[in-house]
Amino acid sequence: MAKYQLVIEGAFADAIKGMFYGWVGINGGKIAGFSHDSKPYSGDFEDILVFDSECLILPGFVDTHVHCREPGKDYKEDWRTLGLAAAHGGVTTIATMPNYGEGNSIITKERLNRVIELSDKCIVDKRLWAGLCPDNLDSLEELNHPLVAGYKGFTTSFDPDLTFPRKTEKEFFGMLGYAVEKAKETGKPSVWHCEDETLFDEKARNSGTPWAYSDWRTEESEYRMVGRMVEIARKCGARIHIPHVSSSQSFEIVKGYPMASCEATWHHQEFLKYKMAHDRRLVMNPPLRGWASANKIRKMVNIGYIPMIGSDHAPHKLEEKSRENPPAGVPAEDFFGSLVRERMFSGEMTPEIAVRVTSLNPARFLKLYDRGLLDAGMRADFAVLRMYGNGREMKTYSKCGWNPYPIRDYMEATIIEGKVVFRVGEPVVDV
Repeated sequence: MAKYQLVIEGAFADAIKGMFYGWVGINGGKIAGFSHDSKPYSGDFEDILVFDSECLILPGFVDTHVHCREPGKDYKEDWRTLGLAAAHGGVTTIATMPNYGEGNSIITKERLNRVIELSDKCIVDKRLWAGLCPDNLDSLEELNHPLVAGYKGFTTSFDPDLTFPRKTEKEFFGMLGYAVEKAKETGKPSVWHCEDETLFDEKARNSGTPWAYSDWRTEESEYRMVGRMVEIARKCGARIHIPHVSSSQSFEIVKGYPMASCEATWHHQEFLKYKMAHDRRLVMNPPLRGWASANKIRKMVNIGYIPMIGSDHAPHKLEEKSRENPPAGVPAEDFFGSLVRERMFSGEMTPEIAVRVTSLNPARFLKLYDRGLLDAGMRADFAVLRMYGNGREMKTYSKCGWNPYPIRDYMEATIIEGKVVFRVGEPVVDV
């Protein structure tokens, strides 16, 4: 009997071991052995994949912030197409948000079970965020399923299912504090979309500039609310996570509390609000910012100071994004790996930091300790990037069908539990 079911040989990048030429041996979907002595594998095997010197093999990406649209609006995205888009981009684990629209958002056990059943169509591994709302805080334990990573709350009036009414400041912040405490009792973190609607600038909203939307939803509205939520978490000793930070001041607040964490999106690093003069599709919440904020966020991610990239993949059809008041968000899963490659190829980010912010740190945040490192016993999940050449025209497997990023496809392969699921931009599994 062969020693390994599959051997992968080539240039690897790891957050701890750095870059090396070597091989990993895989049995039963796990890494069973590896070598980083720069020598080719010489033992026996059932199958072998050798990637040339222009490729770089990284642990599969872990995306903590993804939106699916099934149930409710599956004409935009369903679990099958979401899984394909993620695998195409080298993302092997996703954590999906609870907001599916009124009547479908995950705030009850029945809705959770429905989403879990539908998610069986997804070819990548997944975790779910359940929703927080005034009506379910005393029954959160019913949502404490092994697939549930934690609980997501909104400080804005967004999805009717997930809105905390703001009749008085005392009642509003008291309810948010109660939600943080109840999430803590389950042993899992709460995640908060932080914007303070009382600090939105109505004058800026009516200014007539193409980026009025960004100026309306001010940076202050974000970092002030981040400060309130972090203080609430500090008082009750709870873990709290702030997604899609668009202001460097938000991060500075988060880093002051050891049990708080945060992530940055690709779009808040790649786009400035001024681009909205030419592309109205770039409306999102929190909105795009000016050069100073975007540049600071990008630099802090590049050095690993901001510890995670969460894509905030938010698929909407182009016709919806072309409306006068388009829905917020852009797709990202198809492009994840190629965006990682661009950041490394430009020299802005080292491969070791790339692994930390896209795989190791997100996996540890989700308490998935079996991925993110090249080590024995870890899941055999890999994203293989072609670092040189002109790339390919970017395909989109997301049902929304469009790409906001001016980028070509450099994904060479995606491997999940020792099985190749994508190769050179095409799925190689029966989906």
